[in-house]
Amino acid sequence: EIPPYERPLDLRMEGVTLLEVVSTIVRLSGLSVEVAPGLQNDLVTMDYHGMTGQQMLTDLGKNLGFTPLEEGPGRLLLVPATDPSVHEAPRSAPESASGKDPVPLDGR
Repeated sequence: EIPPYERPLDLRMEGVTLLEVVSTIVRLSGLSVEVAPGLQNDLVTMDYHGMTGQQMLTDLGKNLGFTPLEEGPGRLLLVPATDPSVHEAPRSAPESASGKDPVPLDGR
């Protein structure tokens, strides 16, 4: 049997925050998603048909500057993308730079 997070969904949302979209995708798809510190909570309008939650998040990430990293079956970590044209000092680990841990979103 196909896991719920691999089933295609239809989802249309207008003028909502990215975290509202992520929470809705989590609730509908059964994905487990964590959001790394620094992710921009921009307003989003989206209209997807016949796509999995992960495919939706991947597409949104291309437009909004984040990457969904697969941590296991049905588990994703959304991390902000860095602009290669911006030169920053190297960091030993993302959590040491912000002092924050990823925030889990479980749809509750």
